[in-house]
Amino acid sequence: LDDKKAAYMDPHLVKEWNELHLYYSSKREANKGGYDVEACVYESGAKVKVIDLPVGINTMFDERFPHYDGDRNTLYFSSTGLTGLGGFDIFKIEGRPGAEWGKVNNMGYPVNTSFDDFSYCVIDEVRGVFSSNRTKKLYDTSFDNLFIADFTPKPIFVRINLEDKFSDLIEDNSWDVSYFQIELAD
Repeated sequence: LDDKKAAYMDPHLVKEWNELHLYYSSKREANKGGYDVEACVYESGAKVKVIDLPVGINTMFDERFPHYDGDRNTLYFSSTGLTGLGGFDIFKIEGRPGAEWGKVNNMGYPVNTSFDDFSYCVIDEVRGVFSSNRTKKLYDTSFDNLFIADFTPKPIFVRINLEDKFSDLIEDNSWDVSYFQIELAD
């Protein structure tokens, strides 16, 4: 954080394990390309120790807007270099500093679109808020808006009228159906 030639953006402070962790984006000569997501720990006396983030987060393009959710041990960030729907897409990776990290996952539609989607922050177990320049009819994309992603499981109800489905079979064979089982599969 003392490189005077570097550009630092998107700071996100988190208190984890009695330490102060700073997640941020930086653009400097040592990067893979554009902006990279990086992290550090402030130790006693404002001394900084770099946190190693997993391979696969940073690309030769831009990775920005990091947000670490300690309750879920998940790092959220946006990238223009990882495979996505276009522009900045929001990604997540489970893990924690100094331990194993999982695989980088695209949050998918409807969180991500062909527009710039970024700055995802967790609200609670099933909701998050993020920013996007998406529009309904390809109007002016120079304005960013806030959106809420709600992952609350929705119940699925299926109503089947079995009498209509099996009436020919029952009438033709003159027998009653005493037991049947329906299984739904993807």
